[in-house]
Amino acid sequence: MSTIPQFVPAAGTAAPPTGPAAGESVSAAEQRDIAAAEALLNARAMPSIILEGEMGTGKTHSARSLLVDANGKFDGPSVSGIEKVVLLTSEAGFEDVLGDIPQHKLAWKYIPASDGSFDGLVEMARVINTQHPDVIQKNGGINRHMYPQFQNILGACNNIIDDRTGAHLGPVFKFPQNWCLWYESISILSELARNCAIGDKPFMELRDYQMVQTMVRKFLNHLVFSTRCLFVATAHLERETNESNGMSELMVSTVGRKLAPILPRFFSDVIITGRIDQPGNPKFTWATQVPGARTKTRNLPWSPELPPDFRPLLNNFRERQARAVAADKLRKDANA
Repeated sequence: MSTIPQFVPAAGTAAPPTGPAAGESVSAAEQRDIAAAEALLNARAMPSIILEGEMGTGKTHSARSLLVDANGKFDGPSVSGIEKVVLLTSEAGFEDVLGDIPQHKLAWKYIPASDGSFDGLVEMARVINTQHPDVIQKNGGINRHMYPQFQNILGACNNIIDDRTGAHLGPVFKFPQNWCLWYESISILSELARNCAIGDKPFMELRDYQMVQTMVRKFLNHLVFSTRCLFVATAHLERETNESNGMSELMVSTVGRKLAPILPRFFSDVIITGRIDQPGNPKFTWATQVPGARTKTRNLPWSPELPPDFRPLLNNFRERQARAVAADKLRKDANA
């Protein structure tokens, strides 16, 4: 198998023309072809992936496979070609799974889902106790000003500041291709969007669902469209009715029933995580083919059981991109 070069992006670089120019040596033409191949690869985004599964199925743990070296440790260059993972999350507990990874390989920005105060819940209980539901509905929301977390996540994407080192990592859309932006998770994102839209309002009407679904959808789509680095988002599973065929399917757990079927459409891969319980040593798995589940794959084979490892996925992606570059060069040579 040929070695696939690990190109680092050069934002805004246009592909130079290929083929020898008048008076140009063959070696110089070859150098121009190499530069053209680099530019073409750099112009293409890395995969965007949803890892979805029940709790305890190794979603967060699988990030380790991105950063291990040839000896299965975190000392040398990563076998996957990804040299840094940047974790953006509002879920606590990730340190227990990833905290031993060195700071130069793993950065994180933690935005707590709650400020810890019970003031908002006290006010919610007072409003419910003293106001008719029709009045609450007309007011639109309760304590929305107390829930800035969704806005804070959006703001953090303009310049992520690493909680571990204090380093300014810059905007996520400028992360290089050998980095990974890891968002954990869509489930908590949906809750934060709901809090932003209606606060502690105890029920949702149609327009509330539409607002929250739009916020979640636009945020995730923007990350898919704007980032050039590898992008991974985790999610829990929920059974929903597919309105196109009336069947019950496993989908991303998010707000309402309209969003889950369309949320993965722009991601390259949607993978189900699982766990096979063995005495004292549970086995984590990935799957791209699960009965009654909505999955998608461009970079892995269709299979009910795969190792929870990003390296085959990235190798397949890079080989496919290299073949596309080679085919593009052949077309240009044929038309020269």
